[in-house]
Amino acid sequence: MTAQEKREAAVVEEYGVYGIAYDTPENGEEKMSKHTPGPWTFAGMHPYGWGIRVDDVWIGTAHNNHTGEDARPQGDFPSNKEGEANAHLIAAAPDLLAALKEATGALCQCCVRLNPQHKEAFEQGECGCTDMNGYRAAIAKAEIA
Repeated sequence: MTAQEKREAAVVEEYGVYGIAYDTPENGEEKMSKHTPGPWTFAGMHPYGWGIRVDDVWIGTAHNNHTGEDARPQGDFPSNKEGEANAHLIAAAPDLLAALKEATGALCQCCVRLNPQHKEAFEQGECGCTDMNGYRAAIAKAEIA
């Protein structure tokens, strides 16, 4: 097992992210997300950097170097172009998370069809396919709060 696979497996083990039904706990009730519900939108430049909003609420800022230049100056802030790109990525995060969850569930279903030995684990809400530990680790990282 590579170092990356060990880290991913550790996240999955620590946070119990084995299954495919990330939004539905055992009692069948839908789990409430801890992040601000979307859609998140890129809101352009404001005094502190590039903004991310939900409707009329500012939910985040991707900082930039505040110089108006695209080169990264000395210091702790990214260039304006990097800051803008970061804000777009942050604004897309809820959509990316939802797509990853859906894709992981679909891949688990395919895995079961190709690997019948995983059927029992799948029926218990788990997936025996370790190839997707990276996906599950990314989902766990996004949902930790």
